[in-house]
Amino acid sequence: MITTKKIEYHDFELTNEGIIAYDQKNAAQKPTIIIAHAYGGQSKFEENVAIEIAKLGYIGLENNTTACQVDGVTVK
Repeated sequence: MITTKKIEYHDFELTNEGIIAYDQKNAAQKPTIIIAHAYGGQSKFEENVAIEIAKLGYIGLENNTTACQVDGVTVK
């Protein structure tokens, strides 16, 4: 069963958002593949790619680089 979750992750002082997709049935450590969105920003397409990657046995992480926080202030 493929699970998706919205997550926050940190890169130095930046707080970023993303969607992670993984197979709940297989709890072993797996490689993660990062999916970057096109210029227009995050969409269902990138989330669907993350899900398809999870079906192949990897972890799919769709990162949203159009919205991040620097010192608590949202930057878009």
